[in-house]
Amino acid sequence: PGGVTCDPTHLDVMQAQSLVDESIKFFEQVVIGLSLETYLRIDSVSNLHQIEGDFGRLLHLMGTHDMTQMGHSHDRFIVFGECILSKSGKSIVTNISNVDTRYVKESAQKGTMAKAVTYKEKLYEVGPLARGMVAKRPIVKSLHKR
Repeated sequence: PGGVTCDPTHLDVMQAQSLVDESIKFFEQVVIGLSLETYLRIDSVSNLHQIEGDFGRLLHLMGTHDMTQMGHSHDRFIVFGECILSKSGKSIVTNISNVDTRYVKESAQKGTMAKAVTYKEKLYEVGPLARGMVAKRPIVKSLHKR
């Protein structure tokens, strides 16, 4: 679904590039308060203090209100489908292996639109956290260890 219905003109490409540049500028100035390059180099929890902007304030509030200790993980992560940024796979602690989708089941959760995902009858984390863990992104692994 979707896509481009005609060849983009030079003006279309320039407008798209301008929108991307504006989005990056907004992210740098408002959300993280530092350059995108610096943000992407953050690889451990001890370097999170570099983040300013709205995201920095959010991290500070989470720490102030002990929200970093909330939640529970089964240390099992699963990713389906592949794209430029992520590959499919599953991770149990640090072991990465292939996924056989025949063993995947979803179940609706009461009071939410979220669904629990099981693989071979065990709960797995899906979404951005799972993609980061399966891809072994240093900052995601560092945050999860805490």
